[in-house]
Amino acid sequence: MDNNNQTPGIPRFLQDQMFPSGIIKPRMLAADSTMVTGDTYFVNSDGIFQRLAAGSSTQVLTTVSGVPAWISPPNNNIVTIVDRNVTEIQVGNTTNNTSIYTYTIPGGMLGTNKQVRVIITGAVLNNSGGTLSVVYKAGLGSYTSSTNTVGYSTGAAVTFFRWEIHLTAQATNKINVWYSLLGQGFATGQSATATLLPAADQTFNAYVQWSGADANAIVDKEIAITELL
Repeated sequence: MDNNNQTPGIPRFLQDQMFPSGIIKPRMLAADSTMVTGDTYFVNSDGIFQRLAAGSSTQVLTTVSGVPAWISPPNNNIVTIVDRNVTEIQVGNTTNNTSIYTYTIPGGMLGTNKQVRVIITGAVLNNSGGTLSVVYKAGLGSYTSSTNTVGYSTGAAVTFFRWEIHLTAQATNKINVWYSLLGQGFATGQSATATLLPAADQTFNAYVQWSGADANAIVDKEIAITELL
């Protein structure tokens, strides 16, 4: 292969290699002076290598008219998982206010048109012999939300729950905290504003607290996911 007659901006092959199958496979690549970090090369409709410059932040690589291209999604509408926790945590035989999930939200993450969503799933068992309640609270920095109390009748059946918390920057010194709690037979929601700085790191905690201590009364946190919307 002639390596001396290459079009500028097109990668050059070092040499050919013959494989046992008889197929000649060119070995990549000698750097071209126009190549920069992040460049990608693809074969165009003429069968020629063509350079594709790296896209910008938040752009995604897709195919347009049969060739690769970087595009910006509408309104940069990308959901990013920033933390995933699948460690099981059980809270039982105690009346202490106990965190079942924590994550530090970096300063600036709650920027313009940005929102953090925390989703926690798990189950509750109350086989204590009497009705008990669980208090659910969301904590962010020095702020703790109003209590959200759910009563559980005694029995051997478990109640599954999905707890969803949304955090948004309402102003330069305020963060709005909203959450809903879904399970068997109940759906509740709360909204409040914390006087905190979105530009500073803020530690999030999801708390649960039993009204009575019993070894047969357990909150079982299973999965927690934090997303940037």
